[in-house]
Amino acid sequence: MGKHFNKAEGKNSVKKFEEMLKNGENLFFDLNTYETIINHFIDEGKINKALKACNYAFAQYPFSFELLITKAQLLVRKEKLDEALFLLEDAEKYQPNDSEIIFLRGNILSKQGRFSEAIEYLFQALAHAEDKDQVYYAIGITYQDWGKFELAIENYKKCIDLNLNNEDALYEMAYCLDVTGQLNQSVDYYQKFIDNDPYSYVAWYNMGIVYYKLGEFEKAIWAYEFAVAINDEFSSAYYNMGNCYISLNKFEKAIESFNYTLDLEDPDPEIFYNIATCHEKLGSYALAIEFFRKAIKIDNTYSEAWYAIGKCLEVQNKHYEAIHFFKKSIKLDKENFFLLA
Repeated sequence: MGKHFNKAEGKNSVKKFEEMLKNGENLFFDLNTYETIINHFIDEGKINKALKACNYAFAQYPFSFELLITKAQLLVRKEKLDEALFLLEDAEKYQPNDSEIIFLRGNILSKQGRFSEAIEYLFQALAHAEDKDQVYYAIGITYQDWGKFELAIENYKKCIDLNLNNEDALYEMAYCLDVTGQLNQSVDYYQKFIDNDPYSYVAWYNMGIVYYKLGEFEKAIWAYEFAVAINDEFSSAYYNMGNCYISLNKFEKAIESFNYTLDLEDPDPEIFYNIATCHEKLGSYALAIEFFRKAIKIDNTYSEAWYAIGKCLEVQNKHYEAIHFFKKSIKLDKENFFLLA
């Protein structure tokens, strides 16, 4: 398991499984079909349903090693770490010393704050892993959570040396360099990758992230522009460019960048919120409200968007209308409402 299926693949099987749950039936599916159903729910972010499908699959295939590993991974995502470790003990009976088990155990121990044990298991997994960059990344995260930032940086660099396209490692390394006061030096590190491969849009993108963290927004935009010149469908670069333009109070340019992002991605409440904020800064309150509403339509719990609509109405002296939105924001997030205000 673990691979991602096309959303259209197995659609009929997923539909049958959901109808089975609804009707309280107990249908038979072969193991491959269960894998398709489970991965569909994982791709959709429906972890509870994926776990439910896993449990049904177990009832029919109680000795499947792959199901054991997948269920353990799902339990980790549900923060049920002790249950996940218990399952891994069962999995070891079928495949002792399996690198996937060792790697997953290391990740679980890291999440439990048992960092020394976690590192030991992760280095064991490294010896047998095919995707060594992923293991180095996990080691980096563990050291980072442990507060050992220099060791985290060292392992992120090893990860990136193997896979420059590991965006998570590049981003986390920039964070660690920032914490340790080495961010300025990292410009030369990314420049090395660019010198070796000037057409690496990922290297240009991460150079942009470093410049952004350094507060050098013009240089960040320059780097992001190289990234999108190489890959004009690189939505993250357009999005980050928009944030740079906001920092420079260039709100029209920011809107333009965010619109490029929307052309390339599914509608996202954060993007709509940012576009709305730009319109608000420009004094286009009707447009701002329109886009704040679009954010809320996708995520009805977006308290900041509810509050922002109230502020736009208040500026227009529509105080009575604004009350409704302020009340909704308070209801959703009492703790942070007064910080917003």
